[in-house]
Amino acid sequence: MHWLIYSYNDMAAIFVGGLEVLLSKDFFPTIATSSQPSSIDFLSNFINLILFKAFYPVTVANILMILYFALAFIFSFILFKNLVSNRLLALVFALFYGVSNHFLYRIISFTPNIYQTFFFPLTFFLLLRKTKPIFLSFLTVFFFTFSSYYAYFVFICIVLWYCFDELFSLVSLKQKFITSIKNIAIFSIGTILGVFLIYTPVIIQSLPTFKNVNTNNVTKEVQVMEKTYRPIEDFYNLSLRPWYFFIPPQKSLYFAELSKDLYKKIASSNYYLADDYTEDEMGGVYLGWHFLLGAAFVLAIAGLSFGKKPKPKITEYFGNIVANRKLIIKLTLITLAILAISLPPSFTISNITFYTPSYIIYLILPVFRTTVRWAIVIYLVVLILNLFLMVDLYNLIRLRVTKFIFVISLLVVTFVVLSVKLPFIDTSTPPEDIAFLNTVSSKDFSYAVYPKGDYHSIFWILNHKKKLLNPVNFINRTTGFKSNEFSDNLVTEKGVNKLKELGGQYLVLKKEEISENKLKNINIINPFITSISSLESFFERFGTKVFDSQHTAIYYLNSL
Repeated sequence: MHWLIYSYNDMAAIFVGGLEVLLSKDFFPTIATSSQPSSIDFLSNFINLILFKAFYPVTVANILMILYFALAFIFSFILFKNLVSNRLLALVFALFYGVSNHFLYRIISFTPNIYQTFFFPLTFFLLLRKTKPIFLSFLTVFFFTFSSYYAYFVFICIVLWYCFDELFSLVSLKQKFITSIKNIAIFSIGTILGVFLIYTPVIIQSLPTFKNVNTNNVTKEVQVMEKTYRPIEDFYNLSLRPWYFFIPPQKSLYFAELSKDLYKKIASSNYYLADDYTEDEMGGVYLGWHFLLGAAFVLAIAGLSFGKKPKPKITEYFGNIVANRKLIIKLTLITLAILAISLPPSFTISNITFYTPSYIIYLILPVFRTTVRWAIVIYLVVLILNLFLMVDLYNLIRLRVTKFIFVISLLVVTFVVLSVKLPFIDTSTPPEDIAFLNTVSSKDFSYAVYPKGDYHSIFWILNHKKKLLNPVNFINRTTGFKSNEFSDNLVTEKGVNKLKELGGQYLVLKKEEISENKLKNINIINPFITSISSLESFFERFGTKVFDSQHTAIYYLNSL
């Protein structure tokens, strides 16, 4: 497999890590990376590791994509088929869930430990089947070994389900309360005990009481570390905003410009919650205008018919909505609770600050800071509501050909409204500078990239399999080596000599990335460099230019 859905980002190192497993070779010698599975999400990491040992990294990425899409499709179909009798529409909506924008953006960013969107339809299916809380706790603990993020979401969803489960039962208020508390207690205690049992080594390692702490070592480590804690700013930057649900992603096939214009207008308000949009995370939140309208209509019908005998016409036209109105209200309450813990910790109106429940989540579980990922659960709820509506509309149609047109129209409208432009990479056709490095006769050498060894450079190690000395944003906590600092100093004689000391034989200059602002910064570090040509002349003092194009120059460095 040569084709890959991917956008260059910080997960490029995962691909290279997979190549290290395959070839037993360290491609970041200054960083000393490890490709062993971590103790968090260890079953998912173990599966990834086994696949990397058996297949080429690009093949592994495609296998994982297909596998988790299939699981999401299968389990959502099982859920939808359990809710409605229409197998065709259940299949269509399972397709909508399987290729959700949320899932596609996870594929684009290659974050395989949150590919497991099948957790949620499986969980809702088991809840609808009245599965015992103790079994659900075992399942949730199992989920934690695959994706701690989604398992945490599953835990919250189940607790919320039990909170509202007895709401519409005919027993007394006291009995409702007792039953809900009993279910929540059994499920929560079982899950928490299971998680502590599995992750005891991690928990013990994290507690200072169980560690032999050497003050000098701690001080030295802190001096070379970048921030690794989860500040409350992350909860503001990576939380949901109501408009994310309504504005298409900026990769939208048909509404990209509209999206960019709308987000620019929102950001121009200068409100402190208006400028945090990042496509990689927020692009997967959009629910689609037609699904939002459909969900609103379903809620209106369910609300009008709730608590009394609905009018015959409503039951005749919208039988599925009326029959499932209790479930619709329950799912709506769960969604509202999810929104409360996924919105920013606070917001201001007329200089008055209002705090939301997500502030409590920050205080208790700061690691789960990307609350925008709750969108996949909300999307599933929206699909369930729309499924009831579409089945009712489908049943109103008498002619088979009209039913066919209805389904095709639903597919077309959903494609137009929700489709995004996917970034495909043909790994068999590398960029010009990568192709040159691949042709160098030396089988094993180290090199650096200026102005930085970005994610593009890291990713294409897949092709030339050479050692990159300055992968962007990496640090070596043992030696104190910081790749970004090293990269900035490459425009000095001391910096180039350091490259040689590390065994670097080649230096790649990305001329296309040297902007006017970058030149000004370079000039501060080295006053003799005022233009790209003078920068090239500077590097020629230390080596021979062996490749040159409009975008890139490559230098073979002279020995020390």
